[in-house]
Amino acid sequence: MATTQAPARVGDTLPDITLPKLGGGELNLSDLRGKRVLLYMWGSW
Repeated sequence: MATTQAPARVGDTLPDITLPKLGGGELNLSDLRGKRVLLYMWGSW
């Protein structure tokens, strides 16, 4: 059973996610708290 959530809105707190950095290591979204962040994700399937 799938649960639905309301879409995120400007100013909402997002869940902490961890992304790999191109030069190695990881970046946590929480490390950028208080800064403006643009997440641009794409994929090619």
